[in-house]
Amino acid sequence: MCEVMLIGLDGGTWKNLRKWIDENKLPTLKKIVYEFGFGNLISTIPSYTSPALPTLFTGKNPANTGIFGFFHSDGSPVSLQSINDLKIWNILDLYNKKSCIVNVRMTYPPDKLNGVMISGNPAPSEESDYVFPAELKERVKGFRHDYFNNLSAELTNDPQKNKEKILNCRIIMTQHKYKIFKELNLQEKYDFSFFWIGGTDFIQHYFWDDEETMLKYFIEVDKILKDIIETFTNKDIIIISDHGFSSVPRNRLHLNTWLEDEGYLYLDGNFLLNWLKKLILPSLRHIISSKLKRKIQDILKSKNNTDKVDILIRKNNIVSSIKYSKIHGINFMLSKAYLVNNWGIKVQNYESKDEYERLRNDIIKGLLNLKDKKNKALIKYAWRKEEVFKGKYLDQLPDIVFLTNDNYSVDPLPSIKYVTKIHKEAHKYKKGKKRYFRGDHDKAIEGIITAIGPNIQKKFKIEKAYLQDIMPTILHLLNLEIPTDIDGRVIKDIFSKESTAFKRKPKFRDYKNVTTSTKDISKEEEEEIVNSLKLMGYM
Repeated sequence: MCEVMLIGLDGGTWKNLRKWIDENKLPTLKKIVYEFGFGNLISTIPSYTSPALPTLFTGKNPANTGIFGFFHSDGSPVSLQSINDLKIWNILDLYNKKSCIVNVRMTYPPDKLNGVMISGNPAPSEESDYVFPAELKERVKGFRHDYFNNLSAELTNDPQKNKEKILNCRIIMTQHKYKIFKELNLQEKYDFSFFWIGGTDFIQHYFWDDEETMLKYFIEVDKILKDIIETFTNKDIIIISDHGFSSVPRNRLHLNTWLEDEGYLYLDGNFLLNWLKKLILPSLRHIISSKLKRKIQDILKSKNNTDKVDILIRKNNIVSSIKYSKIHGINFMLSKAYLVNNWGIKVQNYESKDEYERLRNDIIKGLLNLKDKKNKALIKYAWRKEEVFKGKYLDQLPDIVFLTNDNYSVDPLPSIKYVTKIHKEAHKYKKGKKRYFRGDHDKAIEGIITAIGPNIQKKFKIEKAYLQDIMPTILHLLNLEIPTDIDGRVIKDIFSKESTAFKRKPKFRDYKNVTTSTKDISKEEEEEIVNSLKLMGYM
């Protein structure tokens, strides 16, 4: 009987891992990659953990889950309760299969399932009901490890000065949580086990420009992987990440300015006032507070336009990952295209379907032709939305979806130039600064996948698989029926040609009448989840 173990390395990327593997610094990963295989696992857009993991759990892309960020439009945090579709462990329950889900992000409040669930971040404190079944909580006491969470958050107030303490803190946290996961799996047999290592994301956020510190942490992760493959030899072990990683951008790309110059966007007000706004605001952003910026914008923006954008944001809440309701000066009655978030452009005021498609094609072509001074593309990818998404929320999504080059962030502010430098002060450490990220993953959609086990093919190579493929692949390995309404497919390339998983065809089932229930969360718990996100640096 097949058993599957899924290990998540939050933000894992081949950019670093392949280098360290080739330098023989990660011997366990080297063994897995070279003896069995590896590939790219494509994340969601946007490539944040919050939309990515619901897609992994359900096999559905964000246009079906409706989750695109860490918060709903009303300001409440996204939680497991936000996912209305069947998760992989819900399906295992139907077949009396047992699951052990430990430290996986976006799993609070825990589901009632046939097995164990210990919620990962973001989640409330040790006092909350983060464990199912409840009687297990005493056995895993301290799993939320508040002392280390608080210490780690405190230390990040000066990360460079305290990097060794931060590193040791994160290593201890990871070892502690893995110890509990291992003990649970040794004491009882589970058909599906899932363990998440979140420290890989944390360390890369704060030390992306410090390879030595990152490597020290990944060496400890490699030791955990060694213990896993030596301890659970009978299991098929799949190792993935929810997204990749890259450096923080050093430049801003003012796409609304480009859309204006191309004749797609029009600003209210006279030429001189608009020219002054473009000249002054981008250059002042690093020395004025966010509150003062908002006041200046409130003075300069058109009230009618703002009302229209606010209505759009409320109606189409899933596109509001950035507060674009604060953009000032756009004439929405005349404009045919404008930014709605940092990965999408709205197309409007067209007279026919043909004009709509022509507008999209022309804008996409123009985006892909944008170059920097070294003739390097500013936009890495640009698609019509239906090329990326499908599902019940498709009509609420931007008409054009794009990702910039790694060195650029999208800025809705009007500017004299298409590209402006992010002021060097923004990259300096300041005491009390909430985010001191050196690495980021806003557009790092290339994650990792590798695997080892009795049913895994030797020397496999995957050019491209998607996060939504993980759920059906695991269900197929377990010889269970896959939901007919998911977006993912079975990744048969990882199966040994001698295995029954490779030889048999995937089985499907309509689960429409199957429902699950998730515990409601209180306002107090929501506040604690928000605090958890603050400690993680996301606010």
